[in-house]
Amino acid sequence: MRYTFTPPVPAEQIRQLPTRDVALLLLQHLAGGTGFLQYGGAMGSARQAFQDEPDTEVLVDRLSDAWAWLEANALLSRVPSQSEAFRQLSRDGRNLAKDPEGITRFEARQRLTGPLHPALEDTVRTNFDLGDYETACFAAMKAVEVAVRDASGLDNSLVPPAAAPGRPPAGRNADEGSTGAAARRVARRHTTRMCHPYPKDSPGTR
Repeated sequence: MRYTFTPPVPAEQIRQLPTRDVALLLLQHLAGGTGFLQYGGAMGSARQAFQDEPDTEVLVDRLSDAWAWLEANALLSRVPSQSEAFRQLSRDGRNLAKDPEGITRFEARQRLTGPLHPALEDTVRTNFDLGDYETACFAAMKAVEVAVRDASGLDNSLVPPAAAPGRPPAGRNADEGSTGAAARRVARRHTTRMCHPYPKDSPGTR
């Protein structure tokens, strides 16, 4: 009697999709199972499922890459009560499996993994990680407003305040002239420097 093994991800999708997308499909498959997970068991079952494919080992290797991606992004974690071989879906992994659209939030957090400007590090990152995106955006724009005012020496009338959550930003004064244009240039420069992660030894840190 020959057992039938179901592939965790269809062979054609493994061939065509990038590692990240294969990993997300694998995550969905793993979330549908019960009990703890084992890498060796998962790859062994996949090899059996792909045994009639012309590129069995390539498919298993790609699936192994996908498993590694899940671990590297903390979507799979070790099981404290079990040996090193066992894995389980992490909290982020379970949340992402329940809400596939959550990949947008996940990738946004990934883009903020590098160092931010000190004025943004505490309040902005904390609020963003808590999912309070509106407050995080307001805190970031408030920090930019303060930096622009300090760098330009302009008063409040020429540097409109950041809009509080739920309130539209102040409109641009049509008569602000060259001074207002200068303020906008300073704002753009400081927004770029403050809102993008950069290495500690880059010019933006000096």
